[in-house]
Amino acid sequence: MKKAFVSLFMSLCILISMFNTVLAYDDSGECYIGDDVYIWRYTLVDNMYGFMEFVKTNKTSCSEKSFASHASLVDRVSVASSSFVGNFAIPASLSSVHSISFSGEFYKVSGLSNCPWLEKINISNNASSYIILDMTGWPSETFPDIVTDGIAPDCRIGLNFEGYKGSSNVAVPSKYTGSFPEFEYSFSDSNVITNVSFANGTRTVPEAAFYNCKNLTSVTLPSGLHTIEYSAFKKCTNLKSITIPGTIKSIGFNAFTGSGLESIKYYGDSGKWMTLVKEIDSSETLIGTALHLDGTIVHCNDGDIVIRKTDNGYMDKYINVRVGWFSLGNGKWMYFDNDGKVIYNKIATVDGHKYAFDDQGVMITGWAKFNNKWYFFNKSGIMATGWLNNNNKWFYLSSDGSMVTGWQKIGGKWYFFNSEGAMVTGWKQIEGYYYFFKSDGSMAANEFCSGYWLELSGKWLYKERASWKKDSKGWYYQDTSGWYAKNATYKIDGKNYNFNSEGYCTNP
Repeated sequence: MKKAFVSLFMSLCILISMFNTVLAYDDSGECYIGDDVYIWRYTLVDNMYGFMEFVKTNKTSCSEKSFASHASLVDRVSVASSSFVGNFAIPASLSSVHSISFSGEFYKVSGLSNCPWLEKINISNNASSYIILDMTGWPSETFPDIVTDGIAPDCRIGLNFEGYKGSSNVAVPSKYTGSFPEFEYSFSDSNVITNVSFANGTRTVPEAAFYNCKNLTSVTLPSGLHTIEYSAFKKCTNLKSITIPGTIKSIGFNAFTGSGLESIKYYGDSGKWMTLVKEIDSSETLIGTALHLDGTIVHCNDGDIVIRKTDNGYMDKYINVRVGWFSLGNGKWMYFDNDGKVIYNKIATVDGHKYAFDDQGVMITGWAKFNNKWYFFNKSGIMATGWLNNNNKWFYLSSDGSMVTGWQKIGGKWYFFNSEGAMVTGWKQIEGYYYFFKSDGSMAANEFCSGYWLELSGKWLYKERASWKKDSKGWYYQDTSGWYAKNATYKIDGKNYNFNSEGYCTNP
């Protein structure tokens, strides 16, 4: 029924060009609703506040009908003013309007929330530097497109969605943060909003955009965003985390004050983060470079920053404190402790692992000497313990990570490590005695190695050398003094051999 009326010229047309009418001080014109003719009159109060009124005229022969019974069918409204109007009020009866055009001087339009189907607002021939479109309590999940023509080059348009009552998921159009005109919108004090996203192309989240939206839990900021202004998310107490793109250039120091923000993921390095917040006092002096948050962790590409509140005399200050690991590039890392101090020239335990740092605070990899002891740190910087193969040499690192030398009993076996810590294999003379160390580094003892008998202590004391021999009866093992193995089992070059009473090997 509604569309049928509209198609039959049931639109409110208060457009100067349409009627060829020159509007006087009380601007007016004719409009048609069906076959009825109404006069539209714009009335000024104290030369500032204006409102629309619709009066039945004697130009119609139709039966008596009040405008209120037909206004809900109006689809389009055009308003033209030849004089300055402070505040223009949209009547509640225009509930089906899809498009409103304003031509002339005004600085505020109120009552726009009376038009939940509003799709477009046209503003033209207005020299005001600031125009307010009051949409307090806006009930819809869609937002009208704002089209401008012939407005002041420095014009800013404020969109007031305070107490927004639409969908819990708000998708902000990119045009609302375009370069011209400059839009400043606010959804402050809405208890409905839980999720906010911004269209690609968004450059700015304006001041107090979501101030005191206590149920807001999720914010998706687009790549390309440049600015988050003062108090944009202030008092959003349920907002626990947010991701900020690396394209950001400026953040208002109070942008998240009083929020529940615990974690920030920032797709940029820590050095750039330090430049994003600039707090200036009344004398134009820089007094702070951190968001007004306490204990919030900022996860940068090269490491973490903790924002802390400190008492600095008469003024509470917020500071960025580097904590944890920070990349210097080229595989070099530094570590800042919980007080933001760099660890220099020592071994320190971090996250349950031991790391070493040089006199510049750079994490060490490979060999490092501390207190006359050598330690080895892998490619991740973690201290090694136990067996280590480095450049095809074996080393052993004690439980404290220090490299061992000399005799060491490991796993019930004896090993010997030279002065450089490398494990010895083969024959080795130690303190005047020869010992034999197998391919796994363990010392041979109570056995033959290369024909020489080694004592239980591992020493080579018996000089005669034995070798395998064979006759018509079999294999036997005999040394150069004539001794041969019999009635026993001997380990020879790592294998046990059994010999009978005649000295022949039964398992050659």
